Amino acid sequence: MRAAQGPSLFLGTIILVASFTVAASAQEKLVYVSVMDTEFIGEPTVRQVEQDLNKAVDDGAYAVILLIDTPGGLFDSMNDVIQLIFSSSIPVVTFVAPKGADAASAGTFVTMAGHVAAMAPGTSIGAAQPVQYDAFGQGVPASNKTQSYIETKVRSYAEWTGRPMNVSLAFIRSNLVLTPKEALDAGVIDLIADDVEDLVSKVVDAPVHGRLPDGTERISLAGAEVKYLGKSLQDRFTNSMSNPALAYMLFIVGIYGIIFGFTTPGIEVPEVAGAICLLLALYGLGIVGASVMGMLLICLGALFLVAEAATPGFGMFASAGVICLVLGALFLPPMGTIGAPRFYMPRAWFVIFRTTIVALSLGIGAFIAISVRYSIKTKRLKPTTGGEGILGKPGVALTRLDPTGQVMIDGEIWKAYSVSGPMEKGVRIGVIARKGLSLQVKEAGGLHPKTPW
Repeated sequence: MRAAQGPSLFLGTIILVASFTVAASAQEKLVYVSVMDTEFIGEPTVRQVEQDLNKAVDDGAYAVILLIDTPGGLFDSMNDVIQLIFSSSIPVVTFVAPKGADAASAGTFVTMAGHVAAMAPGTSIGAAQPVQYDAFGQGVPASNKTQSYIETKVRSYAEWTGRPMNVSLAFIRSNLVLTPKEALDAGVIDLIADDVEDLVSKVVDAPVHGRLPDGTERISLAGAEVKYLGKSLQDRFTNSMSNPALAYMLFIVGIYGIIFGFTTPGIEVPEVAGAICLLLALYGLGIVGASVMGMLLICLGALFLVAEAATPGFGMFASAGVICLVLGALFLPPMGTIGAPRFYMPRAWFVIFRTTIVALSLGIGAFIAISVRYSIKTKRLKPTTGGEGILGKPGVALTRLDPTGQVMIDGEIWKAYSVSGPMEKGVRIGVIARKGLSLQVKEAGGLHPKTPW
């Protein structure tokens, strides 16, 4: 009886240890959720996705869920996001959510690039015909050359991920739009889930589309801990600046501001505002990236501060310089690339750097504001030196004034003319006017300055 209990006890111990190991593994599995709910896929979107993937890798996360809700964006930025997904060392699950969300245009192919793709009920995917912007900011169909290039890239995406090539091309050529069920039937996505929690529970032994560096062919998210990655103030600001409609508006305002400033010198406000708007427009139009934009704004801010020191004024250039320094700090990106060192400097260094830039800029702004205030206050004071400064000052008659004589004002002897009749020596007087080296005086008390004779 005891001999039979030995193997049973040993087997039970193994099962118990194994169950604890499985539970521990499930608890240790971490999944990050990156929210890509942008009105325009641009440079800031690329930077945000790269930041979130880097953080997930650094923190040892098992996978990243990319929550998508977007009407589209720039092809180059879409391609950059897809490259980040393809080169990611951990699985990226793309999920069009919440209910009612869209993955249109560029968002279509970002969704299809996921190692696992999913959609929530009530969402849609497609309408990806490429458009270009003309000189007036209006969207027009892309040229045949551009469309052919994009179709080639889309075929390449489909070959890598194993998604249906014919449907991918239909999204471009005929603006095909699919519901979640239609997308699932067509092989565009792998499953339909109500929300993130439902998605995590349904991704069990799911086949990987594309390839992961470690050769993983199937992934499971069931039982994983889910953490959402929020957007920073910097991400929200740069995302808003990447809107093409706003970019064209800033471009027009910038051009007219500079023209008006050059034609009406001395005002300073139009050319200063125009220069800042033009720089922001260059970023919004995708002409310069975030790092270049940050450096340009910081350099422009330094030039404005130098201009303030070299020209008399009431702080217009200095205020613009502070604004440029703060904006420049917001545009500077801190990270490297996937597969490279995550930060050229420690993450904390960039946090301290941005905080220092903002604090320094606000400090300079406060100093300039106080200086301007006291400057204006000083300009409003009555003169205390020169010809105007002596008016109203008290003194004493050194000789009899009948009507002329000598008086002493602040230790100085002046020739004076009495307007209140003869005054004896020692009488206290007050100055009411000056002409050259002569003063017009009267007895102290009730002084009313008169026009000099």
